[in-house]
This record gives sequence, C-alpha cells and structure tokens, in this order.
Amino acid sequence: AIARAVIEIGYDDATMKRVAEHLGVSVPGLYYYVRGRDDLLRLAAEYSLARTPMPVDEGQHWARWLREWARYTRAAMAEPELMDLYRDGGVDTDRMVDVIGSTLDVLCRDGFTPDQAMVAWDATIDSKRPTSVDDVAHRLPPTSYG
Repeated sequence: AIARAVIEIGYDDATMKRVAEHLGVSVPGLYYYVRGRDDLLRLAAEYSLARTPMPVDEGQHWARWLREWARYTRAAMAEPELMDLYRDGGVDTDRMVDVIGSTLDVLCRDGFTPDQAMVAWDATIDSKRPTSVDDVAHRLPPTSYG
C-alpha cells in the first residue's frame, strides 16, 4: 500500500507527510514502516520491479535481449530517481542478483566476457544518457558476440 501510494502521488511529490495523508494514517504511524523518503522510494522501486515482467530468454540474439532488457528496466524504473536508486544498489539484493544475473548470462552465452557483459549492463542502465545497442557494441573490443 505504501509503494502504491508513492506511485499514485508521484515520486517527486512523495514525502512522508503526503504519503501518510494519502494512506489516511499519521506521519508517526508511517514511520513505523519506513525510515524516511529513501525508504519510500526503495519500496516503490521494488514494487515496480515486481510488477513488471522480466523479458524471457528464448535464445534471442544478444542485441535483441539487451533492447528487451533495457525496455524492461526503463518501464520498471520510469522515474530517473528510481533508476538511480536501482543502479546504485538501493533495491532488494536478491532481486538485483536475479535481474543482473539473467542479463549477464545471456550476454556471456553469446560470447561476451564477464567484463564486457558488465560494460553492456552498465551502459543500458545509465539514466544520464540514452544508450543504443550500437553504442554498447562500439564500447566493446571485437569478440565472437557478432
């Protein structure tokens, strides 16, 4: 309910007071469940990730997978502040391992080294500048990933 309230209010306007009012509880009552605004945003990010279905690995080419994964991430983390929280590891660690691991597995399957896969993953979650799959490919040394 707290995460939905943050999303309904809007991330920029989500304060402890506004969320408490939206939920019909007192601010001290809300503090029983969260420590502050960062927790509000973390809950909203985790809720958004859980509601957005991850792309399925069907053996597609790495470039298609990376595009699908980037769309998933951007849909789940529609607000730049949430993307920053996600990128900086501010959401549930188990969920992060699942999300990042599935992406790296596909890239490594298609010939990326683990380091190259991390470069590609980092590039797709850079909320400061949009990155195309071609941009990712140009950042990597030539390999068999085709």
